[in-house]
Amino acid sequence: MFHTPSSPPRSTPRSIIIIGGGFAGAVAAIKLLDRSTEPLAITIIERRAELGRGVAYSTVDPQHLVNGAARIFSLHPDDPDHLVRWLLANGPKHGWTPPADVPDSSPPRWLFGSYVQSELTRAVREADPRSLLRHIKASAVDIADRSVRSLRRHQRRPAIAGR
Repeated sequence: MFHTPSSPPRSTPRSIIIIGGGFAGAVAAIKLLDRSTEPLAITIIERRAELGRGVAYSTVDPQHLVNGAARIFSLHPDDPDHLVRWLLANGPKHGWTPPADVPDSSPPRWLFGSYVQSELTRAVREADPRSLLRHIKASAVDIADRSVRSLRRHQRRPAIAGR
C-alpha cells in the first residue's frame, strides 16, 4: 500500500473500508493516514454518530476513568507524553480540570474519546490532500465476495512452455 522507490506513487486514492469506528477503527484510520505515502479513501462503517468513542469512551459519567495512568495511554508510542500534553492543552476546553500530576492521573473515558477524535481530525487534516475519510452511519452485516469474478476478469493466460 505504501509505495517504494521502485513503484510509482498512485494518483488516485486507494480504497480502504474499516468496519467499526470505535477506538480500534479510529486508530487504524489514524495510523493509515499518518503513515501512507499515497492518497487514501477510507470509509468507516460505524452506526454511532461519533467516530473514536465506541462503547468504552462514549460514557459521560465522570467516575468512569481510563484503566491506567495518562502517561501510558498515548496513541503515539514514539511520543509517550503526547496524551499528557493534549490533556494539559485541551482538558479545560472540555470541562476537565487537570490534576497536579497529570502523567499519573487517570482521565475520564469521555475525555480520552475526545483525544482519539482530535487525533483522527488531525490525521485527516495532515494527510495527502487527495485523501478522504467518509463515515457511513450503518452496521455491516455481511461481506459479499466479489473477488472471484474480479480475478477471472483480470487473469492472464498462462504462459506456454517453449514460447
